[in-house]
Amino acid sequence: MPLKTKTPPAPKPIGSIPGKEPQQAAGLTRLHYFHGRLLSAEDLTREQDYLLQARWRHNRLLHGCGIVTGLQVLLGNLASGPTIRVQPGLAIDPLGREVVVTESTILKLPAAGALYVAIRYLERAVGSIPTLPGSANGSELALTDLIEEAAEVILESEEPLVQPRRKKPSGCDWDHLNAVPLARLRFSRGKWRLDHHFRAPRLP
Repeated sequence: MPLKTKTPPAPKPIGSIPGKEPQQAAGLTRLHYFHGRLLSAEDLTREQDYLLQARWRHNRLLHGCGIVTGLQVLLGNLASGPTIRVQPGLAIDPLGREVVVTESTILKLPAAGALYVAIRYLERAVGSIPTLPGSANGSELALTDLIEEAAEVILESEEPLVQPRRKKPSGCDWDHLNAVPLARLRFSRGKWRLDHHFRAPRLP
């Protein structure tokens, strides 16, 4: 005589309350692939966007914002006047994007004032590629081939939203700039100086 087996109950969703439907929160959406599906440039762009947003969310929530490595700020002088040099390095901005400086970058400083040195994420078009006739507005065009993920060094006179403390990092407080502060400069006794009381945000 065959043994009778009892089907175990289906597991309840995490956080569900007996007798009530579980609440679902919206999240990222990704493409569903299947045999015979037609793919367009828009679909492939959406796939890239999903992977980027997932990675940036991971960086933002698990690691935070700040300098990962490098990005030292050095003062200097050229024939044209005082300058700052930002060394190569990597940071994560307030949106979770990786900001990579691949080579030393030099900026000229103004005559006087108080400035913050910061970097922010930048995308720029690289190269072009011809399209097939009729595939773009009915004519043959040359469109952007690649998008380079780059960085730009900026000088900002506006103070961060939260004032940096003497012994604690200031954090990435320029939410409207989506920039990572590297250093603060002050013009004192006729020359630019690094403010050593300012502590840039750093990630472990």
